[in-house]
Amino acid sequence: FSAASYKIVLKDSADVTIWTQDNLAGDATASALAALAASSGASLVGYIQGASGTVATTVAYKLQNESVSTLDFMSSSQRVDALSGSTPVVDATAAITAAIAYAASSKKKLRIIGNSLVTNLVCSGINGLHIVGEGTIYGATGGTGTLWDWINCSDITVEGRLGLHGQYNQGYTKGWWQRTTGASASQYFDIKGIGFNGLTNPIWIGDKSIPDAIVSETTYQIRSMYGCISPLTVEGVNTVVHFPSSQILSNSSGGSAPWVALTQTTITVVGADVSITGGEVQHASTTTGKLIDFQPITSAALGGTVWGQLRVFNADLETAAPLVGTSNPSALGSPVIGGLIEFSGCTGAHTQDITSFVQTDSTYVGDVVIDNNCRFFKPLGSVRTQLNATIGNNACNVWIGDNTFGKNFVQGLQGISGGTIHFDRRVILSASNCASQVLALATETILKFGTVATGDDYNRFASSYSAATGVFTVPSGGLKSVSVNVGLRTTQPTQPLDLSIYVGGALFSVGSQMPGGASNSGWGKWYFDLGDLAAGTTISARATQSGAGSTTNGGVYESMVISCKN
Repeated sequence: FSAASYKIVLKDSADVTIWTQDNLAGDATASALAALAASSGASLVGYIQGASGTVATTVAYKLQNESVSTLDFMSSSQRVDALSGSTPVVDATAAITAAIAYAASSKKKLRIIGNSLVTNLVCSGINGLHIVGEGTIYGATGGTGTLWDWINCSDITVEGRLGLHGQYNQGYTKGWWQRTTGASASQYFDIKGIGFNGLTNPIWIGDKSIPDAIVSETTYQIRSMYGCISPLTVEGVNTVVHFPSSQILSNSSGGSAPWVALTQTTITVVGADVSITGGEVQHASTTTGKLIDFQPITSAALGGTVWGQLRVFNADLETAAPLVGTSNPSALGSPVIGGLIEFSGCTGAHTQDITSFVQTDSTYVGDVVIDNNCRFFKPLGSVRTQLNATIGNNACNVWIGDNTFGKNFVQGLQGISGGTIHFDRRVILSASNCASQVLALATETILKFGTVATGDDYNRFASSYSAATGVFTVPSGGLKSVSVNVGLRTTQPTQPLDLSIYVGGALFSVGSQMPGGASNSGWGKWYFDLGDLAAGTTISARATQSGAGSTTNGGVYESMVISCKN
């Protein structure tokens, strides 16, 4: 500027003058503009929110006190790289780390803007951090270990659209790891809008090597997953996590041959408490592995082996492999606390006929619940012949609704093998035709019905009845409200016939004498309520013919029908 005088005019975008200053000396104008251009220049410019009651401040105060951006800590080359819209190539680990530390200490929101390259991010001991995602963190192609490690942190919020991309690097064993060393709890994580790409284990919560550590009050809403092998692992008896409206998808999309060859398991739960509401859980690209792997853990605080809880509500489930299976890789002993595997109100599809849809091993003790309007279909190919559920321990309680397995699945209770199955009242045995069995005069004879109905529910209990001995044995878990109906006709229709029911080898009840004759074509019909019976209890029907010896002659119409619930 020369020594001449100047006039400054400030106009808006419509070319309307909103401020002027005349007769400014050249040297004064230069000084004013230099002051505005300095790093403190924003403190010289006023600001007020355009609403009644707001208080005037400066642009500097507004910008510096409401949020901070990762760009604020980057060099010019890092900023250009982050805002290029391409995969970043300039390492910004130090800048991102500094931004996180400053935001945590100042309690300001941190905006993660653009695409930034890091090797590893480690957040330790942070209590209070609010991240607004506006970009993606990329792991280095040569990176190892955990891409973003959260150690002993609490009160962490993520919103917006944050991505974590491992670039299909198997060196990263974990993507995002929330954990504690046991020195303090890791709690109050509220993570929304986060997405994952190209990671073997995108989300890992808890640490089974510290099984009693507290990792709780935690919620993750996962926006997307692509090219992720085993999306979710949750470990620890005090690890409690909820996933609302999340996309938890295992697939190898975008990866090279070694990546595609990795074994996929969508969710692994090790002694933890995991609930999923809505959203989608998918394992559709391979028949190997499983959608959910459920494992026990040893807890010193609880005094032994503990199975966790997995509850899935109103979610869409699609898998080409088993829906859920238990495993015990460390061969832990009998549990002090059993597990819960529950699916309620879910829908979905299973495309294969290779193995059981639900599988629990011999060490799993607890409950399996698949009910309340769950509905699974096999929409493609032939009808399934494999079992819906194979339960390896008869002490495992099973509640599976009648409508749970729909189109092209095995129907009824016959689709469940093993376990203690629970169901509404129904007929479980229909045996008929004593085939002209001899009833000696005044001799109590066990009736042996030779034809046993099969299909649907009958198949589950058909093996409990012996046509050779005429004895039904109550299966594992017992039965409740048991009743028996017997219908019989003999060659002596006018002679009295007694029908007795024996329970556990002892006489339970004797039916009234039923003389035959023209009025009922010689048929006798008896009904007995036996109440609740324990596993291993035997039931048999025994006939005693009076007047003269006889043989049964009702053929397929003579029968013993057992009904119950459990």
